[in-house]
Parts: sequence; C-alpha cells; structure tokens
Amino acid sequence: MASLTVWRKSLVFGCSGFTAIASDGSLAYRVDNYTCRPDQIVLMDGSGNPICTICSPKKLRLVPNYWHVYEEVGKNVKNSSKKPFLKCTYVVEGSYRHRSCKILDESRRVVGEIKKKEGEGRGGVCFGVEVFELVVRPGLECRDAMAVVILLDQMLS
Repeated sequence: MASLTVWRKSLVFGCSGFTAIASDGSLAYRVDNYTCRPDQIVLMDGSGNPICTICSPKKLRLVPNYWHVYEEVGKNVKNSSKKPFLKCTYVVEGSYRHRSCKILDESRRVVGEIKKKEGEGRGGVCFGVEVFELVVRPGLECRDAMAVVILLDQMLS
C-alpha cells in the first residue's frame, strides 16, 4: 500500500496543476497546465519525464466528460503512436469535491481512496480540498491512481 499527499497546485509559477509527494517526502508526480482547461494534460514523474497524456477529443464535445488516457511515447502526443494507458475500468464512489471517495476495480474491490489530509497530533489541522491524501492499494498502480485523480478533477472542477 502506498500513500501520496496530493496538492492541487503546480510547482511552476502561474500554472495550475498537481504536485504529489510520496510518504518519504520525495516528489512523485506532477502536472503543470499553462491554460485553464487544456485539451491535453501530461502526467509527469517527479523528474519531469512524461508518463501519460490525458486528452479530451474535440470531435466528441457533444459527449461531456469524455476523455482518453494514453501512454506518453514522444514529446508530442499527436506525433506518437497512441497506446491505451489504463487497462481496466474503474468506478469511483463517494464525493471527489469533498475528497471522500473510493476507487473500485472491475471486481468492485477497493484499490484506492481519496480522503482529506489531516495534520498529525492532537487537534490535527485539516488542509481543505487543495491538499488531500491518495491511498493506493494492491491492484492499482500509483500512476493510474494519479490519472484517475486528474480525470475526476477535470470532470468535476
């Protein structure tokens, strides 16, 4: 089981995005968006290497919240061969807006959880909705869980 602290903020000034910190304090994942609602979002590892690209196809704008997730193969996803990234269908139950939801796999096993991040100790501090905890259980890769978080944020924010 892995736990990531996810901050709904980019480390790059003037960008929106996400920063995910591993339990050992290292930078695990990041997303830096230069526009408000881009058609392509790139999930990167802590070093800035692309992991996957999340695309909202323009031709399917009649279907709201329809997204594709592809493995990042090249610097520009339009010129790369597009391979599906998520190999499984996930169901999310609960409220992403309140940071209280579970990610279920095709067998309806809980493989991930998004919950409010609270400070340790007596009278712990609650960080609000901008900082939350992503718990990843066996059966779900951390990178897949981050892709689900990005999709939820794009669909519901």
